[in-house]
Amino acid sequence: MLKNKPAGKDTRKKIVKAADSAAAQRLSENGVGELARLGAVWSGILDLEDPIPASEVAAMLSAHALIRGTMLIDSDPHWTDAAAYAVLAACSEPRAELFDQDMLGEEEKKTFPLGFSRPEAESQE
Repeated sequence: MLKNKPAGKDTRKKIVKAADSAAAQRLSENGVGELARLGAVWSGILDLEDPIPASEVAAMLSAHALIRGTMLIDSDPHWTDAAAYAVLAACSEPRAELFDQDMLGEEEKKTFPLGFSRPEAESQE
């Protein structure tokens, strides 16, 4: 019988370090371009007019890795892949506004929806 033990700091550090390394390698190898090409192929298979954006492809691949991570005993590689794809999704996401900017005040326009500073807002200060 398998004993489930909670993941400790070592597991967290190992997965985060491996995911960072994998994401950096994929970015240096034009991983975002590969995701964009995959989105174009998937949209063709699904008969969509517009290609699926690279960020959405990365999000779907991350979701797939999350599912695999919950189903397998040796799941660390899948948790690592999920985190790495999440990084790729963030790096390939166009910085589109998620809501009507006319409804916001000047200070609110300088932050992302979750309160993170926008890079262009920081550079203007």
